[in-house]
Amino acid sequence: MSVADGFDRYRPVTHAEFEAFQKTVEEGFKRLEEISKAEAKGTKEAVHSSAKDLTSLMRAHTNDTQGIVRSRFEALTDLMRAHADDTQGLIRSRSEALTDLMRAHTNDTQDQVRRTRRVCMELVWADVFNQAIEGCPWLEGVGFNPGRWAVGYPFLYVLFRLLSNGSSHTFLDLGLGQTSTMLSRYAGSHQGVTHTIVEHDQEWISYYKRDNDLPPCSTIHVLPLEMIEVETCEQPVRRYANFESVLENGPFDLVTVDAPFGYDMKELARIDVLDLVPDSLAPSFVILVDDFDRKGEKNMVDRLAEKLSSEGIEHVVGVYEGEKQLCIIASKDNEFALSL
Repeated sequence: MSVADGFDRYRPVTHAEFEAFQKTVEEGFKRLEEISKAEAKGTKEAVHSSAKDLTSLMRAHTNDTQGIVRSRFEALTDLMRAHADDTQGLIRSRSEALTDLMRAHTNDTQDQVRRTRRVCMELVWADVFNQAIEGCPWLEGVGFNPGRWAVGYPFLYVLFRLLSNGSSHTFLDLGLGQTSTMLSRYAGSHQGVTHTIVEHDQEWISYYKRDNDLPPCSTIHVLPLEMIEVETCEQPVRRYANFESVLENGPFDLVTVDAPFGYDMKELARIDVLDLVPDSLAPSFVILVDDFDRKGEKNMVDRLAEKLSSEGIEHVVGVYEGEKQLCIIASKDNEFALSL
């Protein structure tokens, strides 16, 4: 390029050329601004769209999270309720078991207290009886073995006091044993006394006679046992067969009842004595019933009292307590027998 060309290139710009350049530049800036705005708008729209997408995503995620949390919370609540129910059930079960145990323990304790009390009372009665018979001529050299199947000390004491009163002369003795020993010794030493004994076991009779001599006025009637049906009782009741043959020796003013066996009679026991009312029982009488703490004997005494009342026979009923219970049923004139 020549110098002339160079000067020609850098010649002064005309006004028209400058305006055209300026316009071009302005249009360029304007276009650039438009482009920037468009890009900005596009960015905003993109951002807005992304924000909307993000918001939707977050909402969806939140909903899912809430659903999971709710589901887990419900499951946890059910688990806690089930655990609470199991715990309450376990507590209730343990509480019931503990209550039953405490009741059983209380019942056992009460039973032990009652047994201890009865034993203590029996010991007191033993001392009272031994003092009462001390020096008695018709019991001199006689030994007694009360308790267990035999009558206890309260029975022997009351029987001794009744005999000492001297108003009884016709004895009916149901069951050979301790009562037979006392009644036979009294009968053998007093005039005009008869003693009728009823027993079913011939072997026991032979054993008893080895150590005990019976006077002529004491007679043993050997009667077999039988089971009979009794109205209002579901189970058969034991009694002596042919018991009416014994009644011919009456009427009796003193009756001891310690037979037949009554330990397995849950409804009614020892019903033979009911046959004494009214014809075989003296106007003035005392009946002594052993094992009155058992239901069978209690029910029998109830029937005996009802039968006496239905026959118009005034009577009184009382109880002595030792290791076992003794029930007294007596005519009104013998009411003293209830408080010896």
